[in-house]
Amino acid sequence: MPLADGFLMSFTSPEDRQSTDIALIHVGNDGEPSGRAYLTDTADVDEGYSHLAAYGGDGFLAGWDADAVLTLAVVDQAGAILEGPVPTTVHIGGQDDFATFANGDVGWASAWNDLNTLHVVRVRACD
Repeated sequence: MPLADGFLMSFTSPEDRQSTDIALIHVGNDGEPSGRAYLTDTADVDEGYSHLAAYGGDGFLAGWDADAVLTLAVVDQAGAILEGPVPTTVHIGGQDDFATFANGDVGWASAWNDLNTLHVVRVRACD
């Protein structure tokens, strides 16, 4: 996720954890990474497949797989959770990306169940 002062990245990591959790890191234009901000801390669940996109005005929509359920949270640049996390009933492929619409909504396209239908999911940004 490009920013004026570098970029923001989410990823999965089991390092120094009891399970695989979702982390957020800011890498500055000078190449220096910030410390990890963990979005999850669940000893009994291995989260996976992190997704991230600019959302609304100043936030970011983070998503991850938790026990085969796409979970969403609104976070700030430092990794503080502003809203959520909320489990959903929609799906996204593990390597698929979130996309930010011009108005700040976030969406993605994915096929599930019979794999014959492409679904477009849109998470509307709140004012």
